[in-house]
Amino acid sequence: MLIERIDVYWARVPLAFVWKTSYGDQRFTDTVLVRMEGEGHHAWGESCPPYIPNYSAEHTLATFHTVREHLAPRVIGQDVGSAEDLLRRLDFVKGNQFARAALEITWWVLDATRRGMPLHVALGGKGDTVAVGADFGIQDSLDILMRKIQAAVEAGFPRIKLKFRPGWDVDMVAAVRSTFPDFT
Repeated sequence: MLIERIDVYWARVPLAFVWKTSYGDQRFTDTVLVRMEGEGHHAWGESCPPYIPNYSAEHTLATFHTVREHLAPRVIGQDVGSAEDLLRRLDFVKGNQFARAALEITWWVLDATRRGMPLHVALGGKGDTVAVGADFGIQDSLDILMRKIQAAVEAGFPRIKLKFRPGWDVDMVAAVRSTFPDFT
């Protein structure tokens, strides 16, 4: 498929609530959006590296720059027949998995759109549903956390993921385990 155009955007999205983890407190999230055009179709993809390189060495500014200045120019005007072909064209840049992902995700969506099929089918997925869990950052109290977990259990979430940091760790996990002893 001939890739005719790639646009790269950086968006800062305010969060509905402060997301607290061991890396800090977030009030917004930054994301790199990619719009790719080819053979009369277009698709959008996204990669969401952290704004500060405290979760990994990668961060939003570097990802945005790497996609826009180095990776996209190697793809525009090229006939990219497969995801493997795309990745071969990007392998001159070392690391930068968030940047690579931005283009690979967008390519897969564009290819699925061109072929007239849902993305999950193009990727080999089966079925129409995916079981997802609920994810909770650090809360202001154990009572708040327990209420939120209970609401997630009642809503049918099959598992819970917890964030922790010093001071919000062993005691928090013990409280969750004693309150929800059989829950994943």
